[in-house]
Amino acid sequence: MKRLSLAWVMFPALCWAMPQPTGWVVDEAKIVDATREATLTARAERLAQGEGPEIAVVTITSLQGDTIEHYAIKVAEAWKVGKRTTDNGVIFLVAHQDRQMRIEVGRGAEAELTDAEAKRILERDVKPLFKTGKFSEGCIAAFDAIEKELTHGRP
Repeated sequence: MKRLSLAWVMFPALCWAMPQPTGWVVDEAKIVDATREATLTARAERLAQGEGPEIAVVTITSLQGDTIEHYAIKVAEAWKVGKRTTDNGVIFLVAHQDRQMRIEVGRGAEAELTDAEAKRILERDVKPLFKTGKFSEGCIAAFDAIEKELTHGRP
């Protein structure tokens, strides 16, 4: 019984730690400058129109002991990024203090953006920028590459 009570005490804390979906860009870690955040938001809104894919950029300060994979899945399940009928959403998640990032892809977008391609985007396009402290640029680069894969280069 104590274990159940502890779970109920911990559950609200875990929910509280997850950022709320206030827009296409949720920058809790404060690593994206305002101009680039506005640009990403406008691009994500344009892309999501109609049946287009949905891309969310989420930055957090810390995973608070969670794994990046598990945290990304929790955000994906809670936020429901992607169209209900096609599950074509993608979340780019950055845990700033933990120095971790992940691209979480909905099932409906996996044909266009495979796990291997997501890893390549992180290694080739994002990591070099993040290593030099260019976090805003890294988020733009991630979005660019994700969008290109999802739309096959179409604007």
